[in-house]
Amino acid sequence: MRTSLLTLSFLCLQSYLLSAQITPLDSLRQAFSTAESDSAKFSHYFYIIDLVIAKGDSVHQEAALDSFRQMTEELKEPYYWGQYYYSEAKLLRRRGKPEAQRQTLLKAKSYYEQLDNERHLANTEYTIARTYLPEGDYESAFLGYERALKIFRRIGVDVMTANSLNALGVVQRRAGNLDSAVGYLKEAAALSRKLGDKEGEATALLNQAVIHKTNKEYELAIPLYERGLELAAGPPKDEGLAAYIHNNLSALYHDQQKYQLSLREGLKAYAFFSKHGQKRELAMISLGIATNLKSLERYAEALPKYKEALRLSEKELSAKRDVHQGLSECFAALQQPDSAYYHLTQASGLSQQLADETRLQALAEVEGRYQNQEKQAEIERLAAEDERKAKAISRRNWTLAISALALLIVLGLLGSVMKQRSQISHQKEVIQKALAEKELLLKEIHHRVKNNLQMISSLLNLQSRHLTDSAAVDALQLGKSRVRSMAMIHQQLYTNEEVDTLVNAKTYLEKLSKEILSTYQSSDQELQLSHDLTDIDLDIDILIPLGLLVNEAITNSVKYAFPNGQSGQLTISLQPSRDEQLLLSIEDNGIGTSSPSANGTGFGTMLMHTLAEQLGGELHRTENENGTLIQLEFPRHQLEATE
Repeated sequence: MRTSLLTLSFLCLQSYLLSAQITPLDSLRQAFSTAESDSAKFSHYFYIIDLVIAKGDSVHQEAALDSFRQMTEELKEPYYWGQYYYSEAKLLRRRGKPEAQRQTLLKAKSYYEQLDNERHLANTEYTIARTYLPEGDYESAFLGYERALKIFRRIGVDVMTANSLNALGVVQRRAGNLDSAVGYLKEAAALSRKLGDKEGEATALLNQAVIHKTNKEYELAIPLYERGLELAAGPPKDEGLAAYIHNNLSALYHDQQKYQLSLREGLKAYAFFSKHGQKRELAMISLGIATNLKSLERYAEALPKYKEALRLSEKELSAKRDVHQGLSECFAALQQPDSAYYHLTQASGLSQQLADETRLQALAEVEGRYQNQEKQAEIERLAAEDERKAKAISRRNWTLAISALALLIVLGLLGSVMKQRSQISHQKEVIQKALAEKELLLKEIHHRVKNNLQMISSLLNLQSRHLTDSAAVDALQLGKSRVRSMAMIHQQLYTNEEVDTLVNAKTYLEKLSKEILSTYQSSDQELQLSHDLTDIDLDIDILIPLGLLVNEAITNSVKYAFPNGQSGQLTISLQPSRDEQLLLSIEDNGIGTSSPSANGTGFGTMLMHTLAEQLGGELHRTENENGTLIQLEFPRHQLEATE
């Protein structure tokens, strides 16, 4: 019966493999058919399951695992159950479910413990330990790897002994115990060298090098990287390992400000990853190459590398921020202020987005800890309540003296409950303190962004003093005005009593428009500014492009609609419109505009249309003998991004 079930299961699995086009089955079919025992057939089946999990789609994986479970239930032996759960855990790992993977591995472990199967037990301990790393639970990971190491040493599995030592070194490095980490890694490298395991030796050496680089012990790190390159040269040759080492050396030399050496190593890594189409690695290496070229003042050469890194970065926000920052600096050095400004705004926006995500993540962590504490407190309270009720029932037939004693017990329980409440109150205070610290940190971020933007504005102002070309001075003045419009938002966020991403639009636009007018109108010019602004809070992601648009519109009006010191009137309006929309109007009573920079063909106008699109609206411009009217209708809430 068992043999027939095994055969049926194999035939089912065969169809999965064929439909998934995983591998030719001739050799597997032959091995399975000639196997004499259930255990031998099971071993072949276990190997096939590994193939399905590694290369099959979710449908084939589920079907194959279900067939595997049916066979295991029929065989009914602990060893087979251990193997089944170990396979299921592999599938859960591929699906990114570390907690479920860990619980399933614990089931496998219990069967191996029943059998006293030390090798499988050690492998399971090793795999369980690895599940703690994504969670940052280094203590549990360390204890798991240590248990695995003791078993591997005892049964003489040297390769896994070396792997466990290396893993312990990595855990200690992440936990900040660098001296201990180096000790484990040195032992791992020595054992791997003794076994002739070049890959294992290289891995341990590179992990040591990372520690020395972190400690700025470059003279210790470089020989380790060079030894790694010798191992990668073979035989057998490992070009992938060599590429990673070259990339690490590039980062090390950059830290030392040896940009030419850093560039050389980065180009070596780039050649391999470009050849093999590894986008994520290629993005980071392209960014490193571009940064080195910029540091060498080879700005024009850096631009295409930055653009390549931007194209490949996809959802890596921190990398995209660094790319935009680098592009901004390159364009500034190449005397292209508009492009420099554009990329600076992109970098600033991404910095804000990263700060928001960090804040939300921190809040989620705090909330999670608080909820867990509340749950635990409720469990303890219910347990105390159950105990009290049980004692009350048994007390009915007791004597008065026993009743008095029981009363004392109840009072003790009540005291315990009060103590628990006090502990919960303390925990809430700790959480509130953590939230306050997070708010302080966010305020500090806004403060620093504001200061950086003011520094940029000061640099632009300083640069303009050395220019004689009026057009260049005007360009710098425009750039300064745009930077100021963003700095004002971060200033307001920093000074708010409550930390939020919302800014009062009325206050911001009034202040912004007054400052722009004071900057551009001449001393003998009388320009009246009026406002019709609704009192509404808007998200920073809306107000930044809105403020930039208002800046461009007012600047154009002052410069072109009122020539030769002519006086006039400017009106700015922001009012609710239809269907959760807002209508922005900027109107003047000047003579109209004749400059390309203002009438729709200059950069300023193109920027205004781009900002309007970013806000989800369309810019309309009306011009006649009574002046110029610019209007934009846009959603009052930030639009959801779509993939």
